[in-house]
This record gives sequence, C-alpha cells and structure tokens, in this order.
Amino acid sequence: MFVHPDNVAQVRSRLAAAVAVIARPDSFMIRTDPVQLIVETDHGVHARCYLASHDGIDFVLVYGRVDRKRQPSGGLNYRLTQHVEDFLGITVLIGTFIVGSVRPTAAAGEIVVPSDLVGIGSHTASNAVDGPFGFRTVDMYWPFCAHARGALLAAANANGRPPVPDRSIYATFHGWPRIETAAELKLYAEQGFDVVGQTLDPEATLAKESGTHYAAMAVTVDDGPLRQQLMQGEADARDGIDDLVLTGRTRMFDIVLDALPSLDELARKPVECDCREQAERRQARSEHMYYRPRHLCVDW
Repeated sequence: MFVHPDNVAQVRSRLAAAVAVIARPDSFMIRTDPVQLIVETDHGVHARCYLASHDGIDFVLVYGRVDRKRQPSGGLNYRLTQHVEDFLGITVLIGTFIVGSVRPTAAAGEIVVPSDLVGIGSHTASNAVDGPFGFRTVDMYWPFCAHARGALLAAANANGRPPVPDRSIYATFHGWPRIETAAELKLYAEQGFDVVGQTLDPEATLAKESGTHYAAMAVTVDDGPLRQQLMQGEADARDGIDDLVLTGRTRMFDIVLDALPSLDELARKPVECDCREQAERRQARSEHMYYRPRHLCVDW
C-alpha cells in the first residue's frame, strides 16, 4: 500500500492503527504476512512499515532502524521514522533494543524496560526545526510515558516470565562505529547504569518532541563472562550472542503483543499524561531573543 500526502487521510481512516512498534520479529512476520506500507512524506520515503494485526488489534510494525545497508548509529535517519509515525497518526510508539549489560552481576538474556536514559554522544536531531513553530527545547526530565511503561512492565511480569525490574538506566553510547572500551564499561557501572546501547536516543527525544506516548524495552545479549570469551576468540561465544539476539527479539515482541490491548487503549482514550500536553505547551511558548529585538536592527 502506498501512502502519500494526497491519500493520507483516507489511509489513516482505513488503517485505524494508533500504536507502532519498532522491532524485527521475523517469525511473526512470516506467520502473519503483514501488509507493507510505502510511506512518502515531505521528508523522504520509508519502506520498512507494515500493517500488522494481533487478536483483532491493528498496529504498525516498523522493521528495525537500518534499511538494507548497515551503518553507524549516528547515520541512521531517526527523524524520518518519527515523521512517518506522525504522518500516519500514531500516538503510541514502542522501541525495542538489543543492548549490552553494564552491571557486573547481570546475566545475558535479561529484559529491561528503561525508566531513564543517559545520552553519551553527539546527536542533535530535532523534528521541530522544519515545523511551523521552529525549535523548542524538549523537556526530557521524564523521558518515557509512564502509562506505556506500565503496560510493558505488567506484560513483562506476567505469564510466569522472569521478573523485570521496575527501574533501569540505559546509557546511550551513540554515533560511533565501535563498541565500548573496558574503561567505559567500568565507568558506566560505577555511575549506576544498567545497560548500554546506541539507538535509544535520539529516538526517545524525537518521540517526546512530537508528543508521542513512548516507551522502550531492551534485552541484553552479553555479560561479563560472555564478553570475555568473545575477546579471547572462543568459537562458541559469537554463536551464543547470535542466539541471544534472535531469542531476545522474539521474547520482547511477545511481551509487546501481550501489552497491545493496554497500549491501544492508551492511544484511543484520554488519560492524565503530559506527553501530548507538554508538546503543545512547548509549541505555544515564546522564546526569549527568538529574533533580534527591533531596536537592534539598524537600517543603514
């Protein structure tokens, strides 16, 4: 299905989807054969969107963040993905992530629902610079929607699954074509961070800027012993990490599917939440010295 400015209103009505998930659930896609959406916006064309359904609830599935050719996280087009979500009328967005563990006691395969993030890098992406209101600073004191997080936590801790902690911090080491050094991991552990990855931010900031109910889920695919085995060149270590990536993606997506009824209700019913309200207040707010005061503009 092709979506473009001329037919977006009709497509929105036809899709009736208000929740989107960024994930790579290959087995789910093979089993359900979702409809591909080719979305053309003023900011580019996005070809990794699919209209999916689970238990009678439609949602948009965004297949990962990389299109065909891998590249450093700093070069990914996060803005286009958020433009597409806004274009399609998505109001709840869930990001899923493959991460490394930071805590020395953590075991590979743990799932977390981040409660906070620390940005370590140089991302400066903003959706608002091209909008009618210009740039406004994004308040990220609480980076995630409490309602969306609550839905993920409730689903993650149900059905006999291993318990997921209520709070965890995701260190966003982004922009560079390498993984962390031993000294960096030690520093992150000393700072109390739980996991480290490269793509949570600016995705979370762009979603917050747009007024989207955003939450994230991550699975660790290494730990101290496994990382040491990998550095020592043990043949089974890479296979172990690859297996954790595949099983972790499936486990996270199963949790998202269990949370889907609550997420869909959040998208459609008014709730006490400052995600949208904060964006509207930011758009309406004037900035000091947004342009030169008239008395400083000298007509020579």
